[in-house]
Amino acid sequence: MVRLVHIFCALLLGVLSFQSLAQAIQRRLIVTYKDDFLPLKDVRGQFDDEGNYSLLLEKNDTVFLIDQKGKYGPFFKTEYVDDIVITHSKNDSTDSVREIYFVPYQGTKVFGPIKLGRIVHTILASDKKNVALWTKVYGKINLYINSTLIASLKEEDAPDPEHKWCKFEKNGDVSYCYKIGKQYKTFKNGLLIDSSNVPTYYEDIEIEQHCKVDSSVLKNYSEVSHMVSNSNCNTAYFGVRDYYLYRVLNNLEQKAPITKYGVRPTPLGLSPDGHYWCVYQTDDSSYFYHDDTLVLKAHITQTLTLNISDLIENYGKYADENLWGFSNRADVYIVYKNAISKPIKPIISVEYLTRLYNGSVLSSGFGENGYWLIQKVGEGKFHLMVNNRDFEIGDYIDEKSVDALATVRNFCFLTQKEFIFYTLEGNSFFRNSIRL
Repeated sequence: MVRLVHIFCALLLGVLSFQSLAQAIQRRLIVTYKDDFLPLKDVRGQFDDEGNYSLLLEKNDTVFLIDQKGKYGPFFKTEYVDDIVITHSKNDSTDSVREIYFVPYQGTKVFGPIKLGRIVHTILASDKKNVALWTKVYGKINLYINSTLIASLKEEDAPDPEHKWCKFEKNGDVSYCYKIGKQYKTFKNGLLIDSSNVPTYYEDIEIEQHCKVDSSVLKNYSEVSHMVSNSNCNTAYFGVRDYYLYRVLNNLEQKAPITKYGVRPTPLGLSPDGHYWCVYQTDDSSYFYHDDTLVLKAHITQTLTLNISDLIENYGKYADENLWGFSNRADVYIVYKNAISKPIKPIISVEYLTRLYNGSVLSSGFGENGYWLIQKVGEGKFHLMVNNRDFEIGDYIDEKSVDALATVRNFCFLTQKEFIFYTLEGNSFFRNSIRL
């Protein structure tokens, strides 16, 4: 096993930082499904960070939906179209008029009833809590936003399913366009704003910010890596020239190359303002540095560098070089914003909830407010790490229930002020929160 060489004494105050907290968990009962639903074949819940919810309960051959407003059903058919759960009051597959209710994936509000024929096209909002759809009933096209009918059209005037005819804005505005006769009508929040012979489509376009990188500087290097920029168009990257590693900030090479121990380091991370992580490797040792500060010295055969995908399962667009880690084979350390976490067990990915081992990560994620990681550390014991802060939460997780484990795995939220996770205990769902 590698010794961490008491590097903690050599670090600047604050570079190595973790907290192990026995902070009280605030618990709130969200919903209990009553005994008249038991025994259930299946229960699926959807929750948000505030405590809103929707439940789909299946008993025998019927389905019920529940949200804060009440119970809906029984339904005799359930189907999934895109990311929408749809329930039918009739068990058939024809275009006949059926009364249905539906819930967007990760949505906490049940919509309906609407009279629905065959679903042709759906558009889901980016927050997955609103949906636009159009259906075909007896040769007529019906356009809906959530459960509100906005237009009935001739079949030949149906929107092109290859394009988005509706858009949900983050501020709550809703825009949409459809054809009436020979003209296309464009609406915003139900008000007509334009008529034209050309349709308005709302495609998903990522607007990339192109920060200028001087090609005459780039050509000075045989290798370039870790090119980053921010909203202010500050740019940074590493360049290799004549063996040595240089930092280039806003197209200006820093005067001195990065070198120690007579070797060139391997870069690990770089921020647009120029702060960096690297590792120097000599014949027998690895030296991890943050800028000019030594963070770890260990034997070269016993260290392993970990990137965000080795640590966190759900990070989407938030892949960030401010989050990485290293392992000495026996322990894993997470590096986040210049601070090192308390050691945790080597990370094991979960393939089946029926097979959890010490080190298995039940849930993990990274977003605009940082990261979380819930790891099994013993029989019935789970450890939570939030931005290098340490919590024990095992008392609230029923490891013997797959549904209980799935609830924790799928419904964790990290806000600026608290970490939230949901638990299923018996036939009750609880919202659990920890103030940060």
